[in-house]
Amino acid sequence: MEWCGHVLPFELVQKTFMKDEYDVIKQWENRLLELSSEFEGILDSLTEEEKEADAINDNEDGFVKAQVTKEVKVITKEIKKYGAVAIFENIKIKMQVYFAKIEGEIIPKNEIKEYIWIDKNYEKLDIKLGTVLSEYIIPNLVKNDIM
Repeated sequence: MEWCGHVLPFELVQKTFMKDEYDVIKQWENRLLELSSEFEGILDSLTEEEKEADAINDNEDGFVKAQVTKEVKVITKEIKKYGAVAIFENIKIKMQVYFAKIEGEIIPKNEIKEYIWIDKNYEKLDIKLGTVLSEYIIPNLVKNDIM
């Protein structure tokens, strides 16, 4: 018995038989490149003094501290990271949730229109949250007796 065949480049097979999936992956890759470039641009625009400030640190909470201060005009006394992972439409999404001790009255600014304090019974009050929050983050907090 003799075998005869051809080796086809994987990308050609993807483009031919899996075009929709290939296009989606390429869109995500392009968006990731855009975000990486934006992030690099932001870091490059910082002065040396700003780069050494608390805004950029190993705990990945410096930007959060700065954003909380900017967006709701409170003093952040302490920030503790509580990470959670969600699978949304077969895409792994890493969400960062933070606990913060704050000082002052919350005053929404800039990108935050309003805020509301919720507990694990928020649905009974007809409060709607985004899918990642309602299906992954909140249940995870409840499961771990945090909420």
